[in-house]
This record gives sequence, C-alpha cells and structure tokens, in this order.
Amino acid sequence: MKHIPLFLALAASAIAGDLNIVQLGSPDAVGLEIACDGSKQNVDLTHGSSTGLFTLPEKPAVISPTSDDKIPSLNIPAIAETNIAVLSPAEKGYRWTLIRGKRTEKKWTLRAINLASEPAKLATKEGPMEIQPDATQDLPANGISVRFEGGGKFSYDGSEPCAVVALIYRKDGEWQVLFVPDR
Repeated sequence: MKHIPLFLALAASAIAGDLNIVQLGSPDAVGLEIACDGSKQNVDLTHGSSTGLFTLPEKPAVISPTSDDKIPSLNIPAIAETNIAVLSPAEKGYRWTLIRGKRTEKKWTLRAINLASEPAKLATKEGPMEIQPDATQDLPANGISVRFEGGGKFSYDGSEPCAVVALIYRKDGEWQVLFVPDR
C-alpha cells in the first residue's frame, strides 16, 4: 500500500476524507497527478494496482493524467467520506468511476460493482445473479468471494473483518475481480 505523504501533512487539521485511486484501465503504467489546495503529488500506477488510502485536505481535488491524453481528469469533491476513484476502459479511451465508501465496524460486508460494458453473471449460494453494467450489488459476505457462472472464482485474501468492494471488469475477454477494502 502506497501512502501519499504530502497530502497527509496538509490534512492534519481539516480532513475531508480518504481517497484510493485504482487503475484498471490501461495495460501500461499510468502517470497521474493529484492536485489539491495548491499542492500536487504524482503517482504511477500499473494495471490492477492502487494508491492505497490517503487523506485529502478539506478542499476539492483533481486527478489528471500525466502520461496518456486519452485519460480524462476527475474532480473529487471535498467530503468527509472515503472515495474510491477507479480508472477503467470506456468505449473510447478511459473513464473514471467515483465510488463512495461504505465502511462497517468489525464485520464482513461485500458489494460488487460491474465496470464492464456487459452484464456480469454470478453464481451465488442463493442462485444465479446478474449485475448490470455500472450497477452495484450487495453480495453475501460468506468467504468474501465472487464466482462467475460457467467458472472463474476470485477470493479476497484479507484477514481483518471489514467492508470490501469487488470491482468486476473484463481484461483480454476474461472476467476479472479486484478486491479493495472499503475503509
């Protein structure tokens, strides 16, 4: 987990909330700049990686690309909640999805977000479930795993009880899941 020390120092007195940036878009490393309250921080993220949580000052922020002009900028509002900013493929280039945090105290929860352009068909103990593109669905938190109809199972390997977001996406024509703690 990477930390963004510049923003931690700035946020000592007026905290807006935590942010985690996840890169599921480009197969190449992506350079991003996070600008907030007159300060800037650059990060490079490979596919499937994240910054980990870092705290922003109580000011709006902007995530801008430094390495790929097909990546749009993303405005982050100054709110006191956790946000997960996910870069994913779009019909033309890439897009951002800003997900509001949904923390829990000392218990497991799981919600899945389908970032693909087609429905994700899951197999659950309760029976088949379909998650439409850009939709969010709460899932049973037994074992914190996502299983697709026809095969493919992905499991969260964390051990501390917490809320977890399963980011569902397609890579090379195959269903993939990246689990992100929702703290």
